[in-house]
Order: sequence, then C-alpha cells, then structure tokens
Amino acid sequence: MNKTIYMMIRAIVWALYKLIFWIRLEGKENLPEGDGMLFCSNHLSNLDPPTVAVMVPRKLRFLAKEELFHSKPFAWLIRHLGATPITRGGADVSAVKTCIRILRGGENLLMFPQGTRRETLREKDVKPGALVIAQRSNVPIVPVAICGKYRPFSRMKVKIGKCITQEEVRRITENETVTDKMEALRHLLYERMAALMEGDGNLAK
Repeated sequence: MNKTIYMMIRAIVWALYKLIFWIRLEGKENLPEGDGMLFCSNHLSNLDPPTVAVMVPRKLRFLAKEELFHSKPFAWLIRHLGATPITRGGADVSAVKTCIRILRGGENLLMFPQGTRRETLREKDVKPGALVIAQRSNVPIVPVAICGKYRPFSRMKVKIGKCITQEEVRRITENETVTDKMEALRHLLYERMAALMEGDGNLAK
C-alpha cells in the first residue's frame, strides 16, 4: 500500500465525507498509542470500511468481500485505503490466518463482528470470530460505532470507545466461575459497542 497515495486518497475522501454527510469523530481520546489493534465496528453499509478508514486517525487494513472489487474504480479506491479481498463462502481458516498475520505484523485491522450489514446492533448478531483473532494475535480490541444514515447532508458520527485489553480478556478466560467464556467475551464486546450507540438510533431495543 503506497503511503503517499493512501494519504492523498484519505484526505480527499475525508473532505467529501465531511461535505456530503456532515460526519464527525468522537472518542479519539480512547485510542491507545501505537498500532497493532483490532477495530470492531457495527455494519450499516458497503461504505463503512472507507468511512472508518478515513475518520479514525490510524492507518487501517480490512478484509472486503470479493464482489466489491468488481467495479474497477471502487476496487482501486478501497485497495489504496487498505482493503484485501476475500471470497464469500471461502475458507474461513485462510481469512483468519490473514487477519492474524496483519495484526502480528504490527498493523491495525478493521472487522465487522456482525458479519453482514444490519440497520441495528443486536447482541445475538455479534459473532465471536473477532475475539478469537484478537486473542491469538494478543492485541487490544477497539470498539467503534457508526451512527446515523448515509443520506446527503445528514449528520453522522463515528465513535471510538474504551478498548478491551488482553488483560480484561484473560481475567474472563482464567476465571473458573465463568462457564461459557466465549459468550462472556462476546457480551463484553457487544456492551462496549452498544454503549457508543445509546440514543443514536442504530441500537436495537
């Protein structure tokens, strides 16, 4: 990923987003220093990856379904914003290995734990895969919420929440009184994401 092209595209897309969607970032103070973090966001639209990529002040990588690369202009854009194509229905093991390789290499990765686009965040839709990847990579998880709708001149927000550290994860996994440890971790991730969305219309009741 060419750094100069990345920074140029990021600046242009950021300006367009600010103009069209009146979008702003909240919670920047919650970002840990350095890199090597797993960002987990709700998923409203195919525009979500570039939205988070241009609003969060970190260089991000993300996996994107292969169909998004069929349009050459859009493929060029998302590749230079950090996208790597994956085949829907393909080998999950390969995707997991790619994610772990990115994180262990000290880069930041964006994932959508819901797995598919949904207008609202519901606990039952949050999948545990991101937690497994974070554990195996030994990196913190940074919850992100995209709030609002992609309508021209409507107000939107990207919120960054308090990160889930590996110390927190270990306290749960090493607690003998917690019987379903993965469910407890999944609930923790949902709670951190949901807390960002309270009062903004994208949280299921």
